[in-house]
Amino acid sequence: MDGYIFFYEDKDLSSVIFLSEESGIESEELNYLSILEITEKYSNYYFIVGAEKNFHLPSNIKSRDKVTISYDRILESYPPQIPVLNIEKAE
Repeated sequence: MDGYIFFYEDKDLSSVIFLSEESGIESEELNYLSILEITEKYSNYYFIVGAEKNFHLPSNIKSRDKVTISYDRILESYPPQIPVLNIEKAE
């Protein structure tokens, strides 16, 4: 699934949000909306969690980058959580 990744403060997985490209977010909004505004405006965001205990985000990924994630399930919670198997910076 393609979308955008946002970090609250660092790359600690407890504070990483994924917003699906299907949300319809405009590219200009990526530059000026805060994470709080994004989560209030768009309902289809997810918290990213590692599928494996030793999962780490790649060092070349920055907040607000477009990424592609692979996963095998979405956990039922609010907001939903995605145990990510792989994440790559999208072209």
